[in-house]
Amino acid sequence: MTTKKKFLYRAFGLTISSAIECPQLRRDDGRRKVDVTITTGTVPEITDPDKRTGFKFEAGKEQLLIITDTIARILVSSGSHILVEPLVESKIEDIRMLLLGWGLGALLHQRGVLPLHAASVANQQGSCIVFCADSGMGKSTLAAAFLHKGYRLLDDNTTAIDSKDHKLLVLPGTPELKLHKDSIALWPDDWTDGIDSLPSWEKDGLLMQNLFEEHPRPLSAIFILTSHGSSKTGIKQMRGGEAFHLINRHIFCRDFLSGMGGTANNFNTIINIANKVPIYSLELSSPKPHPDELFYMIETLLER
Repeated sequence: MTTKKKFLYRAFGLTISSAIECPQLRRDDGRRKVDVTITTGTVPEITDPDKRTGFKFEAGKEQLLIITDTIARILVSSGSHILVEPLVESKIEDIRMLLLGWGLGALLHQRGVLPLHAASVANQQGSCIVFCADSGMGKSTLAAAFLHKGYRLLDDNTTAIDSKDHKLLVLPGTPELKLHKDSIALWPDDWTDGIDSLPSWEKDGLLMQNLFEEHPRPLSAIFILTSHGSSKTGIKQMRGGEAFHLINRHIFCRDFLSGMGGTANNFNTIINIANKVPIYSLELSSPKPHPDELFYMIETLLER
């Protein structure tokens, strides 16, 4: 699970030194300074008197404590350190999922980077398209359709948007694409042949190293996947307060924010996004269309 060896990784524009091996992350070449350290040990309580308690977490201005009954306790501090205390009989796969999900999500919030619960892909020209959705709506399957057509993956679950200097850049996260087997089978030419995979609960975690975009890319459009029970799929552009509300709803680990004091920074970033980037509601029919059909609908829209 953990060793004295330190593993060097690169994710979200950060060099990470970790005591926990995480095959989902890209290896770093060691030429950059370390931005984040992940260590193991006993996790203390948060002493901030103004801390906020929520579902499986406690949040203060400089620290956030993730609390689970069967996996681990994780303390994220000052955007630069993550301390992991694995619980007895916990599985390393579950620890990694918690660490790379909520753990890195909290760290991004502490560093002033906006994480969305979204998949993101980049085209050959370098522009990035983001697909926000609740779990189970098919954002990873839609991302797979775009990869199948020549796009490159930035992340399939946590899309990190850096808004420094008034630019909107999507930071490369992890090269893992998590798909159900029936989603993989949608493309009969076996396009995933030769791609390594990891167990990921009910899905396969495909390591898309050769289809991964390693550089930050400008945000060009956001699509919010929704289900409206109609027999026809449609796309409509959202503006103003409605666009703001949709993006705000899909902030990853949004409940962490009030105790961390990061609400104002995220508000400004979302306003910036809503003013500069087209936001679309992608309303899926029932049953859902083949993801290739969605690909062509989106490509046609963006080419206009």
